[in-house]
Amino acid sequence: MFQQLINNSAILVTFLFIISQLFKNSDLGLKSPIRVKVLLGLAGGVASCVLIATGFRITDQVVTDFYHLILIAIAYFGGPVSAVISGFIAAVFRLTFNGITQASFISSIGVILVSVGGGWIALTHVPVKHKSIIMLSYALAIRSIALYLIMDSKRTIVYLLLFLYLFSAIIGAGVYYFIHYLVTAHQLLKQFKQESSHDFLTGLKNTRQFDFTFSQMRSQAIENNHNVSLLMIDVDDFKQINDRYGHATGDYVLKELGRILLAHSRTTDFVSRIGGEEFAIILNKASRAETVLVAERIRDSVESQSIALPDGSLLSITVSIGVAIYPDTVRDIAALKSAADIKLYEAKHTGKNKVCIDPV
Repeated sequence: MFQQLINNSAILVTFLFIISQLFKNSDLGLKSPIRVKVLLGLAGGVASCVLIATGFRITDQVVTDFYHLILIAIAYFGGPVSAVISGFIAAVFRLTFNGITQASFISSIGVILVSVGGGWIALTHVPVKHKSIIMLSYALAIRSIALYLIMDSKRTIVYLLLFLYLFSAIIGAGVYYFIHYLVTAHQLLKQFKQESSHDFLTGLKNTRQFDFTFSQMRSQAIENNHNVSLLMIDVDDFKQINDRYGHATGDYVLKELGRILLAHSRTTDFVSRIGGEEFAIILNKASRAETVLVAERIRDSVESQSIALPDGSLLSITVSIGVAIYPDTVRDIAALKSAADIKLYEAKHTGKNKVCIDPV
């Protein structure tokens, strides 16, 4: 019996790990898209069926398992939709696995009640640990009633329930901390990936990601013979903003500028902050007219939008933009960034708040 119990527990943990890997990039939660919830429910249903099929024998007549623990986990992350799908699959399997009998019918009803109740409890606004305890208590109560209706010997049922409660609490606690570990690990990994490619202040791509993407796009432009445009953008008189309002306000201005750049670029453009008050935008397969249009739209939007500072005051800023296009203004694609920098320098020293690009 204990060998079967260990096997069932190992299968439970294995499926939890597999499911966590399958959905690690899906941001599982009660607000997940319905497609994700359905897929989670199907995965939970398969896991429940395997747990039922590999149950451990308590008496000569009774075989049980930890299917309720997988349903609790599915209900917590997917809510009622995922829980009901998992429960329905598990109930049908429970009903047909050893033949349709009164016992299998009662057990199937119990499975449905565990999944529906777990899904409902998942919607309540209580702390995670308390919610898990409530779910487990509810599931054990439903299983207790089902066993009471199925078993003839009421003396044996006391032994069975004590066994089920004890090991459900032990395995359930292990599952809780295992899931907590997986969730924390996935969150930290996601945060690490985000921080490795995004600027911490503006949320735009950082200089490392800019260099990588810029290199890729240059190679593709040479290989496929298409345009690549680069906009180098610098905030005019940014030092004066820092000196007058402080660095905290300067950081806020950069953050708002990042939002403006994203809002007025094309969805296919690559927007990044590459250091200090300097930003860069890569436009792939954009004509000269499209490139200048984007640059002027950005310059005009920055000039016309006053930034509301945290203290309620308004601050107006401008930007200078240097533009280079391969192969329009630059024949050697390796010199694209230096050419854009030269035009940015020209814009900064010939009046600011302007777009500079070499003539045709």
